[in-house]
Amino acid sequence: MRTTSSRPDRGIISIIDGGASEPTAAQGRLELLATPDPAEPVSLTPRHYQTALSLLDCAAKALEILYDRRDQLEASIEEVSMRAEGAVMAAQAKVLDWQKLAAGFKTEAQELERRLATAQQRAELAETQLEAERARAESAERQAAEALGLSHGLHAKIISAFGRGSTAHRALLVAVDDASGA
Repeated sequence: MRTTSSRPDRGIISIIDGGASEPTAAQGRLELLATPDPAEPVSLTPRHYQTALSLLDCAAKALEILYDRRDQLEASIEEVSMRAEGAVMAAQAKVLDWQKLAAGFKTEAQELERRLATAQQRAELAETQLEAERARAESAERQAAEALGLSHGLHAKIISAFGRGSTAHRALLVAVDDASGA
């Protein structure tokens, strides 16, 4: 893992020469110390102290790098978590919007179905009434035709009974003449 450091004194740690790598240090070489016999008393030299201090310094710097990396990862996790939470909230809001829209459409569909059923009932009633009106109209037309036939027949009888050239017409002419002369 490579981290970017905000401090310039961080870099690759070298155990040789104690501390950050330097151009003068022999790269890729570790100085091996002879393993002391545990039964023999060890005499510590300034070099041992220097190596121990160098190791402690390297460990401290490594811990600092690890802490910084941990902080970066925690911040990254927090950022991703916040974005994910925002995305979840936005998705939930959209789901609620779609649910409201669907409920509105469902209510509207139910209302339209109710209105359609009412319109169908009205249409059926109108058809029934139309059939009744047609039957009445047909009945009225038959009655009118019968009445017209009777009327024509009566007219013909009146004309034949009282029309010109009939005996009743002549009698009426005589009666009108008598009444005007008297």
